[in-house]
Amino acid sequence: FALLGCISAFALGLGMALILDGEALWLRLVRTLLIIPYAVPGLVSVLVWKGMLNANVGVLPEMFNAVFGWSPPFSTDPNWAKFAILLVNLWFGAPYFMLIASGALQSIPSSIYEAARVDGANRWVQFWKMTLPMVLVSLGPLIIASIIFNFNNYFIMEGLFQGGPPIPGTSAPPVGHTDNLISYTYRMAFSAGGTRDYGLASALAVIIFMIVGALTLVQFRLTRTWEEVSENV
Repeated sequence: FALLGCISAFALGLGMALILDGEALWLRLVRTLLIIPYAVPGLVSVLVWKGMLNANVGVLPEMFNAVFGWSPPFSTDPNWAKFAILLVNLWFGAPYFMLIASGALQSIPSSIYEAARVDGANRWVQFWKMTLPMVLVSLGPLIIASIIFNFNNYFIMEGLFQGGPPIPGTSAPPVGHTDNLISYTYRMAFSAGGTRDYGLASALAVIIFMIVGALTLVQFRLTRTWEEVSENV
């Protein structure tokens, strides 16, 4: 979830920023409207998505039933539940990356693209060899930070399906297919159905800290690498 959620949000956000790159009034208006999902409080958005995915009264299942005569079992099938988690995370993350990518694109001088076109570089080469390396200087640290945030993302996991559907055969508290370490740790220590095993929950918290610390070190290393790449463009 941490990796796929970050990559999908980054790809969609950068794609929207490239499509909407410009100074026209309507482009500014569209960019402003696309920031709304990021501006709405997360808890409110999660509850809205929970209602939309509800198998009985949700808008998405009803739409699938009307068009295909079948609706995905978002809350009961493990794979569809994970897809729904990624979809909701995309709703939250893509506007954030679009906002940052738009600023990064506007800071790239147009003269380097003119020189690239003179040298015969097409748009695809310009994107991979010029745009992406320079955008990663600004977005690279944010990508790693997004992975760290998703790794500890609690409210999407708990708000949509409470970590479910549960994995059969797991002890109390049951482990869900959409649980991550932080949601399972919270349920183990504080949930009414948990074991109130504060010792094991504390041990898991230490493991989470070690993983996040390792990812932070990777972030510092990649930031220096992307800066070197940008200097050579």
